[in-house]
Amino acid sequence: MTKAAPKTSNSSAAAEKARSRALWLSWPAWTWGLLLASCTVVLDFFVVLACLPAIESSIGASKAQLQLVLGAYAIANAALLIVGGRLGDLLGRKRTLHVGLGLFALASVGCATAADPAVLILFRAAQGAAGALMQPQVLGLLSVSFQGPERTRAFDLYAATMGFAAVAAQLIGGALVGLLPADVGWRACFWLSVPLCLGSAWWARGVVDPSRPVAAAAQAAAGAAPSPSTTGPFGGLALFRRIDLVGALLLGTLLTCLCAALTLGYEQGWPEWSKRALLLAAACALALWAWQALGRRLGHHRIIPPGMLGTNRFWLALLTIAAFYAGVASLYFVIALELRDKAALSPLGVAALLCVMAASFVIASSSRRLKARVGAWWAETGLGMLALGHLVMWAASTLAGASPWTQLSVYAAAVLLQGLGIGLIMGQLVGTSLAKVPAQWASVGGGMTSTLQQIGNSMGIAGVGLAYLRDDGQSGSTAAAVAYFLVLLAVVLVLRLAAGRPADVR
Repeated sequence: MTKAAPKTSNSSAAAEKARSRALWLSWPAWTWGLLLASCTVVLDFFVVLACLPAIESSIGASKAQLQLVLGAYAIANAALLIVGGRLGDLLGRKRTLHVGLGLFALASVGCATAADPAVLILFRAAQGAAGALMQPQVLGLLSVSFQGPERTRAFDLYAATMGFAAVAAQLIGGALVGLLPADVGWRACFWLSVPLCLGSAWWARGVVDPSRPVAAAAQAAAGAAPSPSTTGPFGGLALFRRIDLVGALLLGTLLTCLCAALTLGYEQGWPEWSKRALLLAAACALALWAWQALGRRLGHHRIIPPGMLGTNRFWLALLTIAAFYAGVASLYFVIALELRDKAALSPLGVAALLCVMAASFVIASSSRRLKARVGAWWAETGLGMLALGHLVMWAASTLAGASPWTQLSVYAAAVLLQGLGIGLIMGQLVGTSLAKVPAQWASVGGGMTSTLQQIGNSMGIAGVGLAYLRDDGQSGSTAAAVAYFLVLLAVVLVLRLAAGRPADVR
């Protein structure tokens, strides 16, 4: 009998290994539907970057209107992510996801058929709002549908597909705008979102939300039958009162002002309106804090459930995500300018070289052997690779007298290292931030995580603009940008150490 135990242990380990390998090879179809929904949101943000010149010439959009074509999407999305997560937790994540997909498809049709810049900006904001219904549900459903190693690999796959979408968007946008007539190419980029939304809805139809909507669960626990006011397609008006409209208004105003100032203010030289927007954001933050505290004292529902605020040092995790994404978003920005201005690549050539980063990103996100080697030191290893990649990028910028192929090869080495570093960190960072969030608030947790990602993106691009761009908008010192990136990496490392290193989550 003493010899049987090791066999049982070994067979269990072998079964777990085989099951994990099978999961990588054959994910449930609804998993791909969820990932396609998030890919669509990311794709529609980045694909427009290649479309701006065509939009300007096609419908006569001004420079300020082109900024709003980008900004309206990001601002509406960031302002409503937590509200979208709250709706999913209360009304059902699968149902809310499908409504978001439908609204996103309709908004995309509006963008594709817009004949006026104002109409395009309006539908871009509608796209961002619909995306705010979709993204938190994806994170929430992944969080509650997988456990243990499967859950870690699910978030790794999520991170890998997001990185792939960001690079694919630039390739797709460049190809459509370059190959099709001017007024057709940029519209085709928006039409593309329609079949993606339909495909996501079809694939995700089989997903099952393990936790029921909060109102129904509370009634079932009390032994009461669902009341008429909480049934119906969206749970009735009584359920909407649980959303906390005052908190939603304060939070939406805060995030709108903050993201508008960070996204548009720095491009316009920090005009007076951007400073007032930041002051209003600060006032809304204080009011929201007081409103949350009052709700906690009185036991009332609030937009951010009080139990989440101290969960697994959740705020430290959110600040870490914001700092990390500030570096990632601004890194893409700097690399694109570096490759265009110093390596003399076309937009399509820039996107092609970024495929090196995408490939290394996917490898680092999905390689079990690499994850096994770094173990619980994944954050430190990833940050080290990123730092080395930044230094190699700085070295490449100094090779002005070298042959173009030499300089291009060094840039390729830089993006390879940077992709490996981002791939090691991104999925694990999101997964560990949501690890201890209660299942009934998984979508709110996903919404808060996505919101801090968006804020980090805006802060990162605004910050690197001060470090890397001169007053005339031309690229400046790569050394200043690298110093900025290294400071952000140091902030991420300090926050990770403050939160405590998690166990090896292979």
